[in-house]
Amino acid sequence: MYNNNSEKRDNTEDALRASEERFFAIFNSVNDAIFIHNAATCAILDVNDKMCEMFGYTREEALTVDVGDLSSGISPYMQEDAVTKVKRAASGEPQLFEWHYKHKNGQLFWGEVNMKRASIGGANHVLVTVHDITERKLAAEKLQESEQRYRVLFESANDAILLMGKVYIVDCNPKSLEMFGCTREQIIGRTLYRFFPPSQPDLSDSDEKILAKIKAALLEYPQMFEWVLIKSDGTPFTAEVSLNKVELVTGTFIQAIVRDITERKRIEEALMREKVFSDAVIDSLPGVLYICDEDGKLLRWNNNEKETTGYSMAELTEMNVLKLFHQDRHLVETKIREVLESGHTYLEASIITKSGMPIPFYLTGCRMVMDGKRYIVGIGIDISERKKLESQLRQAQKLEAIGALAGGIAHDFNNILSAIMGYAYILQMKMKPDDELRHHVEHVLASAERAAGLTGALLAFTRKQPIELKPVNVNEMICGFQKMLARLIGEDIDFIVNVAADDLIVESDKVQLEQVLMNLVMNARDAMPRGGKLIVTTDKMVITDNQGEIPSGSYALITVTDTGSGMDKTIQEHIFEPFFTTKEVGKGTGLGLALVYGTIKNHNGFIHVYSEPGMGTTFKMYLPILSHGKQENILKENAPLLHGMETVLLVEDDANMRRVTKDVLKEFGYTVLEAIDGEDAVRVFHENRERVRIVLCDLIMPKMNGQETFEELIKIRPDIKTIFMSGYTAEIISQKGILEKGMNFISKPMSLTDLLNKMRTVLDS
Repeated sequence: MYNNNSEKRDNTEDALRASEERFFAIFNSVNDAIFIHNAATCAILDVNDKMCEMFGYTREEALTVDVGDLSSGISPYMQEDAVTKVKRAASGEPQLFEWHYKHKNGQLFWGEVNMKRASIGGANHVLVTVHDITERKLAAEKLQESEQRYRVLFESANDAILLMGKVYIVDCNPKSLEMFGCTREQIIGRTLYRFFPPSQPDLSDSDEKILAKIKAALLEYPQMFEWVLIKSDGTPFTAEVSLNKVELVTGTFIQAIVRDITERKRIEEALMREKVFSDAVIDSLPGVLYICDEDGKLLRWNNNEKETTGYSMAELTEMNVLKLFHQDRHLVETKIREVLESGHTYLEASIITKSGMPIPFYLTGCRMVMDGKRYIVGIGIDISERKKLESQLRQAQKLEAIGALAGGIAHDFNNILSAIMGYAYILQMKMKPDDELRHHVEHVLASAERAAGLTGALLAFTRKQPIELKPVNVNEMICGFQKMLARLIGEDIDFIVNVAADDLIVESDKVQLEQVLMNLVMNARDAMPRGGKLIVTTDKMVITDNQGEIPSGSYALITVTDTGSGMDKTIQEHIFEPFFTTKEVGKGTGLGLALVYGTIKNHNGFIHVYSEPGMGTTFKMYLPILSHGKQENILKENAPLLHGMETVLLVEDDANMRRVTKDVLKEFGYTVLEAIDGEDAVRVFHENRERVRIVLCDLIMPKMNGQETFEELIKIRPDIKTIFMSGYTAEIISQKGILEKGMNFISKPMSLTDLLNKMRTVLDS
């Protein structure tokens, strides 16, 4: 019996020791300082290791320290209050507060304190835990200080500042009230959209745009942009707006800073207009204009100087004017001194271009003084021998002259082509399919269409006419053109055409693309006077990564290769320039390859040339292939021609054009009334107002143009349908103010299909 009791006592003692060990292990592993106070005396009975670390005392020292001595000592009241809080906790009133403590070494720190009464060993004690919150308090103080500084800046800023929560404006500064002409109550609680009107040009979805910018700012991508805002009275003004995410104690906000830049924009626009005007005046001056300082450093010049010398903008910026006259350097130096002393001078000297070519110039110089500094302003006129001067002037003016000429003669020339094509269509219709002369008529039509295409190419090249792009099968185009090309190059050249197995559909002006092919083939023929081999191939090229100037995508690759004389790198650099030619005088205009280049660029394509002297030449043209959906829009050839039975009033001052158009329309069932000009048209229409269903009217006529004629006709019958036609393009006619937007228009020369389809489309609409 004795042994059993002894064994139980030993087991209990072991359990107690194990429990105590677990308690002290937990007690000392806690990351907060722990005190155990006597409830009656407030004396410290025990502390954990963290307390010793946090306050700098040993365990023995901590048990002798008075609780009040651990406070910061800022005032006696704090020490008394520390004892009071321990006693309150001992009475059963838990205490949770922040306290300013003092380390043994005198350093102060903040703690979050939790005091609770605890029964230990049958006696009441106070358990105190202290969590060091010094860093948190410092951060909060810094944040508060930062917010105070922000508030000062916010209130005194000269820009409007709007603070927005997730949706609504929660705060604004005094400048906002002044800028928008609102009271604070009219701004707070509104959205930013209130000040961002949606009716701005190209910004009909401005709400979505602003929302996107706000979202980007919330993702910490600051936004800065210009916007036309609106005041409370509806007055718009231009503003520079920045959106930034800001973190405040109360949460995350979007800060919108608005600066009224209306006056700045007005000044900038005025300065820009002044600069554009000044540059235009300077660049419009004949000859070369230069401004240099008294040391001869170039400060300003016009385009003529850059073009004449061949130097780039960067090179001219760093250049001394004497470098342009190194053959006459001493003369120019003397004249510089002369103009600085006397105020003006003149001289004849040769400008040496970047390529080393001397060009004789007559130069004037005048002294100009600004801000106490002397400058030289001068004009230079090329005085090369007359024949050379005229040649250079012609070369410089050819492109503009051709554009003006092409636009000027387009009307009459296209009338002639329309007559040729119209009569050829009538002949073709009246011939039997097996008529041996039929292919001659087809050649007449093809030649007329290519003549029209050449006119269109010239107009497009000189920016007088936009090209009309339609889906075209490159393989079919080349194969259909092969026989004509073969006759052009002669029998001594082996002509090979290899087209891809797959259809290559591109958006193109077919006639202009044929003209490109003809120009390249003719050049290849001229490069092989003793015969050779000419190969035209097509292939599909898929570019996955951008290759130089060619972006990724699918392309129809047209390759034209000859075994002719080839060309060196210098010629290749200039091969696509207008009027550049290596042929003898009278055997080439230098426009062929320039037209090729311009046409390919107008087709959104790319062209590269590869050649070496004696090794032949290869041209590669890349044209974007249409998507599958657009390929389905290819117009079917040989579609049935549409007839009609209506009465047409044909108004045309050109007799041939009037005659052939009348014959074509009558051939397809229409009754045609003729008028030779606008006045005659009004008379004929008045007499036949009930019969005429549609008016086919030339736009450019003497006495009364087409638009004026139309205005008189609708006074007689407002519902009359009208188709305007002209040898000029719709773009040129519109620029002249003769054709209003939305009116029915057809360009001359017009194919039979186009004319008949247009007639039916308008009549049946």
